Amino acid sequence: MRNVLLVIHVFCAMLWLGGGLASLLSRQRMLAMGGAAARSWMKNDEALGKVFFPAAAVITGLSGIGLVLNSPVYGFGSVFVIIGIAAWVYSAVGNSAFVVKKDRLALAAYEAGDDAKGAALAGLGTRFHYSDGAVIFVALAAMVYRLGA
Repeated sequence: MRNVLLVIHVFCAMLWLGGGLASLLSRQRMLAMGGAAARSWMKNDEALGKVFFPAAAVITGLSGIGLVLNSPVYGFGSVFVIIGIAAWVYSAVGNSAFVVKKDRLALAAYEAGDDAKGAALAGLGTRFHYSDGAVIFVALAAMVYRLGA
């Protein structure tokens, strides 16, 4: 059971982090183009934000909980587990409470033809994505090295 959960956990974390990195890199390029390219990209990102990223994040979290519950060695008090949970909460709350709202406003601005306002609002989300990626990377390193175990 542990190995199945571990494969699921690593695979979904890989999708989450890799998808986020690809999204961040393409985000900057498309938003810099402005106009129709920015509108199209924002619509696509919104669609991914409703299905792909939440699914990857939830399955990563649930499989991580399953790993801890099935471990005779590690528990919820293990440092790397605490870091992983904190990173998950930071990402989930930050993206759902902050980025989604700013990106919706940015999309509305792009659709209204106000590229400058759209870019400014989307830039707020971009800055969060940088910090989010860094936090998730730290959690990944903590888990690989089983920090504190």
